[in-house]
Amino acid sequence: MSNDVSGHRDRLRKRFILDPNFLTDAQKVELLLSYAIPRKDIEPIAQELMTKFGDIRSIITQPISELEKTNGIGESSAVYLSLIGHILSEIFNNDNEEKMNNYQASLFIIDDDHHQKDEKLSIFVHDEIESSLQFLPTAFDFGSKGSFAEYLKANLPYNTESTRARRGSYILNRYLNYPDIKNPLTFMLSNTNNILAHKNALFYVIQKQEKIAYQFAEEVIWANLALGFISKSQITEFLTRYFPMKEKNSINKVQKALLNTYALLGMGNEKDDRLYFSLHNADLESFLFVLTSEYPQPATIPFDKIMNGFIHQHMLWHRDWIKDQLYRLRELKIISKIAEIDFLKQFTIDVDQKTALEMFYQSQQ
Repeated sequence: MSNDVSGHRDRLRKRFILDPNFLTDAQKVELLLSYAIPRKDIEPIAQELMTKFGDIRSIITQPISELEKTNGIGESSAVYLSLIGHILSEIFNNDNEEKMNNYQASLFIIDDDHHQKDEKLSIFVHDEIESSLQFLPTAFDFGSKGSFAEYLKANLPYNTESTRARRGSYILNRYLNYPDIKNPLTFMLSNTNNILAHKNALFYVIQKQEKIAYQFAEEVIWANLALGFISKSQITEFLTRYFPMKEKNSINKVQKALLNTYALLGMGNEKDDRLYFSLHNADLESFLFVLTSEYPQPATIPFDKIMNGFIHQHMLWHRDWIKDQLYRLRELKIISKIAEIDFLKQFTIDVDQKTALEMFYQSQQ
């Protein structure tokens, strides 16, 4: 094994020991492979696995025979990866969950009441918002995340194949962190040409997937809502507080990703040295997707949960508008009952997310 390869592996181990969040998903796969493949450059093997299967979870849950089809993966390393997936499945008792309809599962729920603000956060860069708006509406038509990854690798607007593959993995890991390519997000995006709905859905996913974006919305945007704007220096101060050891270049990249999240997805306007924002209305499709992502199974929900929670404070939607959408969904029979009697203010959703979305688009037809 060359000194370069040995040194690279050693650096991966040291970075993981310091903080696992310092490694990308592809680098975590590299580190895994370093214990199964002793004398090869494993970086291209890890990249090919990520491109082919989309994420770590998908890799370690593949059949051994499927893993062996990847260049550089022999029987020993395939067994090693599959064994990890099997052990994790037993530990977390996921066998029953795998038999459920993955389409109804919500992987983006963060408990607003118990979100740990002191939790170590990962860097949020390469938002890929423009490419996601262009390509994700076609994802539902693909048979697997692997085939969609190949499509992205061939069509993303970058000069080299390796860059297209890397940027494609960002899209898959951030916006398609569902077990299956056919999920609530891709179903919704494929059924409407409403660009506002597309933007609101992606904004919601970023808030749930990128913890620093979640904290930014809570601590900076919401805290300055009355003022209606923040300066870039405030964003820098916020990021420096959470990432005190990061270089200025890294801070600037996260700042750009946060600004793009609000400006490109229509949640704010970037002008001069400021980001302007305010409460606003959206559309019924956006509201239905976000509501049923927060509550993917039938439930009775107090008004306060949405009027003073994530849907109001992070999506920046007007309370009166939110209330109007609840009544519109009742007309479509997606919401079965709304009660506003004295102190009892709640509504009931009798269907799961998959059924709710199907009912909505059938009604539009």
